Amino acid sequence: MSSARGVVLSFERRELLGEEAGTTGCTLVHMDVKTWCAPRLAASGSRPFEDYVRQVEKDGRAKVLAAARQRLAASVAKEKGPVSLRGLRLAAGLSQTALAKSINTSQPRIARLEAGREDPGLQVLRRLAQALRVDMNTLSEAFQ
Repeated sequence: MSSARGVVLSFERRELLGEEAGTTGCTLVHMDVKTWCAPRLAASGSRPFEDYVRQVEKDGRAKVLAAARQRLAASVAKEKGPVSLRGLRLAAGLSQTALAKSINTSQPRIARLEAGREDPGLQVLRRLAQALRVDMNTLSEAFQ
């Protein structure tokens, strides 16, 4: 049995707070994800992924990472279809951190832009176009 913010699920009896989910063999599951946050757990001896990437780049394997990002971009393009900011960034062989640094912003902002949770504004669009070596029309398509 598990619980999530007042919702109790019983897989054995298929009931949700006293309401029968039926006897058709299905299981009713509901969780309000807006009010639930998973704790940040790190295994002992682990390190942030960004630290690992920095170390790999320092070890002289930055070109290998860039090539891997470009291969991923081709895969994203097949999956997503139209142009996306993420696809353009990967095609340029850049991490979110590297792109952020090149346009003088933060990595979390790049993540918000890629997710469509923030509008870039004209100045940021210009800097992105320059950093990604694309024209404004291509970049505009990425934000539609």
